[in-house]
Amino acid sequence: NDVRDMIQAQIPNSLDAANAYAITEETLTRIANNSQYDKRVAIKLPQRARVDSQFHWMTPDEIQALIESIPRHNRLTYRDAAIIALCYTYGLREAEACMATVEHTKETQDNKPGLFVPLGKGMKERFVQLDELTDYRVYVYDWLRFADIESELILDGLKPRQLQNRVKLYTEATPHDFRRSYAKNLHNAGR
Repeated sequence: NDVRDMIQAQIPNSLDAANAYAITEETLTRIANNSQYDKRVAIKLPQRARVDSQFHWMTPDEIQALIESIPRHNRLTYRDAAIIALCYTYGLREAEACMATVEHTKETQDNKPGLFVPLGKGMKERFVQLDELTDYRVYVYDWLRFADIESELILDGLKPRQLQNRVKLYTEATPHDFRRSYAKNLHNAGR
């Protein structure tokens, strides 16, 4: 009402009531149109706090037992073991695992082996140093030998959703739970 009164105070007295009303409504409509945000813009809502009990924490022994429980007898099952091993060995996100190449695993930093991630979250690159506590590369190498992959994508063009679905065949843990377990296990070991 204060804005309406302010607009009407600016209208000359020589205008009749209908025109004064039309000018006031038009001005209010233009103000409203210019002050409303674009409804197509995504609004980031705060995430709920997550507690440890909501995740599937796995020890290195549990990871190994999970991988060993996968009967490797065809292309899919060899790759499934490699998925878990790759995600846990380097603490990768789903998309990062899908984009990892054989060449990325051959990188070093300060003469220490690891994996180069060229397009991580936020388009950032990083190097993940290999640690013997989380090193399950043997299963990745088994897959590469079985599939005769010498270069390019390790997981053979797998998409993140497909990766998640393959993991669900063997465990309630998600690929991101492997990442969390990787970080927690290294932290608990004093790394």
